[in-house]
Amino acid sequence: MHQVLKQNLHASQQEDVDAYMATMHTQSLVWTPTKHQIEMVFDNFDLTYQLDQFDFVAQDDEYAYAKIWMTKTKISGGQFKNNRVQALVVFKQENGAWKVWSQANMQIKYLD
Repeated sequence: MHQVLKQNLHASQQEDVDAYMATMHTQSLVWTPTKHQIEMVFDNFDLTYQLDQFDFVAQDDEYAYAKIWMTKTKISGGQFKNNRVQALVVFKQENGAWKVWSQANMQIKYLD
């Protein structure tokens, strides 16, 4: 799970939509909205992404959960507030590999 998040952030750093979406579970209800949002972000901003903390929370028969802290800072682009986000990330296996199922942001700390 930690590795798939690292791949997700690397794809974000590279602004690679296909690689980013490859880290998402294809049956997730947020797959299509996430694709549209990430395309908009990549088109309008050049950001850096850093996974600051990864804490495994639990796993059941179907899902696994982790609490993370992630920092996003702007290199260039439109108006953007640098921030540090705490999120609960839900993972689900697809073809034997853990994928991101959803993410619930718990708090945002603006750095500007």
